[in-house]
Amino acid sequence: MHRPLAQLSIALSVAAAFTALAVPAAQASPIHVYSLSDCPNGRVCMWTEGNFAYAPTAYPAVSFRSLNPGDHDRVSSWANKTPYQYCLYDNGNKELLDTLSPGKSRRTMPEGTNDRADSYGRC
Repeated sequence: MHRPLAQLSIALSVAAAFTALAVPAAQASPIHVYSLSDCPNGRVCMWTEGNFAYAPTAYPAVSFRSLNPGDHDRVSSWANKTPYQYCLYDNGNKELLDTLSPGKSRRTMPEGTNDRADSYGRC
């Protein structure tokens, strides 16, 4: 083998090795993208990110309930898959933040209400 071809072959091998190392491991396996369909029927669901990103917390269809600590002041999208109308509240300010009719959802919270919810209940 000629010397320039041998050097080119080595250079290409090194470049291929560095390219393989540059791809993050997370891209090697599929990432589950959550959506509105991850909220079960008969539940009120809360997401801590907008656009139904990440896993929702599925709450029971009760009259009133405080949110779990992980959702407290972190709700950015929510869904109502129950036959009842539900309201979302900021307990600190005793304020109604949002209302969802049966079967409705909110991809992003109304202006000024993101990351403020403390509880939910039937309206």
